[in-house]
Amino acid sequence: MKHLLFLIFAVQACLPGFAACDGRVRIVPRPAEVEELPGSFRLTSRTPVVITDEQLRTPAEIFARAVGKLTGTEPAVTAAPEKHAVTLQLQPGYEAEEYLLEVGRQRITVTASTPQAVLHGLRSLQQLVAGGEIPACVVRDKPTFAYRGAMLDVCRHFFPVEDVKTYIDILSLHKINKFHWHLTDDQGWRIEIKKYPLLTQIGSRRAETLVGRYDKNKEGVYDGKPYGGFYTQEEIREIVSYAAERHIEVIPEIEMPGHGLAALTAYPWLGCTGGPYAVWTHWGISDDVYCAGKETTFEFIEDVLTEVLALFPSKLIHIGGDECPKGRWKACPLCQQRIREEGLKDEYQLQSYFIHRIERWMHTHGREIIGWDEILQGGISKTANIMSWNGSDPGIKAAQRGNPVIMTPKWYCYFDYSQTSDPERYEPLGNTRYVSVRQAYRLDPCDRLTLPDQKRIRGVQCNLWTEYIADIRHAQHMVLPRMAACLLYTSPSPRDLRGVFPCAARPKPRQRPGRSHGNVGTRKRPGRKRLFLRYVKPPARIELGPDLPVLPVDGKHEQVVPTPSGGFDRQQYFYLRKLIRIPQEILEYPPFEVATVKNPVLDGKRLRNTASLHDHGRNLRVVSVEQLHTPVKHPLCGIRNSIHEDGLVPDDSEVGIALVGQG
Repeated sequence: MKHLLFLIFAVQACLPGFAACDGRVRIVPRPAEVEELPGSFRLTSRTPVVITDEQLRTPAEIFARAVGKLTGTEPAVTAAPEKHAVTLQLQPGYEAEEYLLEVGRQRITVTASTPQAVLHGLRSLQQLVAGGEIPACVVRDKPTFAYRGAMLDVCRHFFPVEDVKTYIDILSLHKINKFHWHLTDDQGWRIEIKKYPLLTQIGSRRAETLVGRYDKNKEGVYDGKPYGGFYTQEEIREIVSYAAERHIEVIPEIEMPGHGLAALTAYPWLGCTGGPYAVWTHWGISDDVYCAGKETTFEFIEDVLTEVLALFPSKLIHIGGDECPKGRWKACPLCQQRIREEGLKDEYQLQSYFIHRIERWMHTHGREIIGWDEILQGGISKTANIMSWNGSDPGIKAAQRGNPVIMTPKWYCYFDYSQTSDPERYEPLGNTRYVSVRQAYRLDPCDRLTLPDQKRIRGVQCNLWTEYIADIRHAQHMVLPRMAACLLYTSPSPRDLRGVFPCAARPKPRQRPGRSHGNVGTRKRPGRKRLFLRYVKPPARIELGPDLPVLPVDGKHEQVVPTPSGGFDRQQYFYLRKLIRIPQEILEYPPFEVATVKNPVLDGKRLRNTASLHDHGRNLRVVSVEQLHTPVKHPLCGIRNSIHEDGLVPDDSEVGIALVGQG
């Protein structure tokens, strides 16, 4: 834990969420209000933590232990009033998670209306402890969203109880209040269910594990080592209690109807074919899913959930619902009979029937479901919570139709994705998709939503899938510092570039004053320069002509051939990326689709590309892309990305994108 605290505090100086980062008060996430005062408070071995209410003893003890690891001396926790002390007090008039931190020369006071908010204030104070000298200040803070979550997948790789507690400590330091625990999947069942012991005896172990990256291991090389692990119900209660002391709600995920191969291996009658099945030894999506035509399937799931609800007091229970192939259902007589009997149109509505049925059962037990955004397929009730991971669009549509939504789009919130643009050179084995710290901060959960629909956004969550993450050290490497960038506690808008990087140096533009390159240029202003985006009326749609350009690639001459729709298929995306060295994030940046590309040019150090993009109804088109050294942001879409002459995407370089649209 001591090393964890040091790591988190060490990276604070480079985080976008700093408060008053030109001064002495540096707190992550960035507080709503910070006032620096002269002087400081000296924290000594004799400085006690005074509680004015017994409810505050647990937050005080957590803070005291953390400070003891930082300074070597653990403060005493007492109810007796002291002058030179850290005093905790409860007062009405504050919101549930709002706190006031006041640091004077002789006294520190944390005031809130709930023990949870007091702990948040102590977490902020904890970050100010540096050699025992705490700068005088007044900090007032409250969260923007009630739901601030982080997910840990323990199925692909198992994390022991102490490692899960360490992960919860990381969440607590960031004032995250929801721990989404992914407990079942094709690669392993991790929760003890007493009525079905084979789930852990068989389903928790796989014979071996794929070696290296899934997309590169074409020979099927495995390590030959059995792998497994699970949590007993006593261990789960221990972890739930540990999180509750830190005011973190644990939300379990029991996957259905897909990603259930571990359960099918233990009890083959749960599947459509009857097996034989095996716990998966590689990654991806299995065709074998729960049979939706058998009543015994629903009896099994209800029995499992009955034990799950007894372990987890959370109002929200995650039931998965993602990546469920329909092939087995199409070939299954029982599933087809279910479709006919229930008057369903197809297998997508069969999945909707499955989710609806489980949700009704949950409601009878006083719980609500969360599902990945695929549960929208075939229809869903307005009471289901939608976790939007396939970009923001599914969440936007769900909010507009009345569903509560948790935003976790993969292009911002998937922290198993690489933190650097060249992961094979700079990072451990892992997913090569790229989500930088800046990219994580750019997420605007309420973008493109009207005010009434914005109220349906419950919050934000970051996710850590562990196909390539085998231990807590690697997990820490992946989530820090992006967790602080993604899960904003307060209200500074991530779309305000100056609010995002208040400490960042402002590099000069690459262009000379008054000279324009393409559609991105500079204007002469008295005493300053600024980049701007030029808007013109939409021209006719840019199309590739009958004479397709001949383009050099690695010394060869090849042609880029459009699909019948005028766009490019996925393979051509990567071909095009290699050709003109534009990062995948530009070509596949959600919610945009590349439509046509004409005359891409690789011109020395400046990269240019002429392309047409469609922004889901906005009819905005990218007409030029070139490297700049000053950040540029489109005010409507918020596109900001990076490009480099060698094809890399460094954090200190941004791309300027000129768009044609109704501006």
